[in-house]
Amino acid sequence: MSMLEVSGVVKRFGGLAALNGVELSVRGGELVGIIGPNGAGKTTLVNVVMGVYYPDSGRITFDGRDITRMPPHRRARMGLSRTYQVPRPFNDLKVIDNVAVAAMYGSKDLPVGEAREIAEDLLRRVRLAERAEDYPESLSVVELRKLELARALAQEAKLVFLDEVSAGLVGEDLREVLSVVRELHEGGMTIVMIEHVMKVIFNLAERIVVMMNGQKLAEGTPSEVSSDARVVESYLGKRWSEV
Repeated sequence: MSMLEVSGVVKRFGGLAALNGVELSVRGGELVGIIGPNGAGKTTLVNVVMGVYYPDSGRITFDGRDITRMPPHRRARMGLSRTYQVPRPFNDLKVIDNVAVAAMYGSKDLPVGEAREIAEDLLRRVRLAERAEDYPESLSVVELRKLELARALAQEAKLVFLDEVSAGLVGEDLREVLSVVRELHEGGMTIVMIEHVMKVIFNLAERIVVMMNGQKLAEGTPSEVSSDARVVESYLGKRWSEV
């Protein structure tokens, strides 16, 4: 049984159909990649699943429950979580307290002390424990990405959307973050990654969904997607050398 099921979802903004009958199924423990050009509907899909927008039609279920019209905070407390392309920490709180606040939000009536213990553990998991008592403004780009991951996981996440987690990273910083993502997945976390960097998604994802103009163009294993003529012609093109 799928953990997340998106069925025939349509989302319009005025006359524009940002999503037009999108189907997506994610099983527990999977690492699924979503790729496509700017404007394909990738982030809109995440926003609809997270409850930022309600779909105009279609149905979304998570853990067997219909969440199509469920408020965002209730979805979060069910275990749906996400990161953002641009990190959004509380700059007046220390790194550990940024994560502790997320833990308290995900669990009703969680004591501060227990929340900080959870935060300490998560900061170790994302390799940011040494910066626990620092403030976000002092963090590097890669450290901010790790903080975003820790905050997303702190909400008792069962499924986490990673929205361009590799953005702005190169070399060792990129390898470090991807290593953390791989370890989280190997530990059982269900992950859906939105990416533009092909070498990232083709090396990590078990299954890839290709979106184009608000619809699903193709879906399959990395080898199946990379050999799909429609995908190569419509999207990969120049990016082919990155795969």
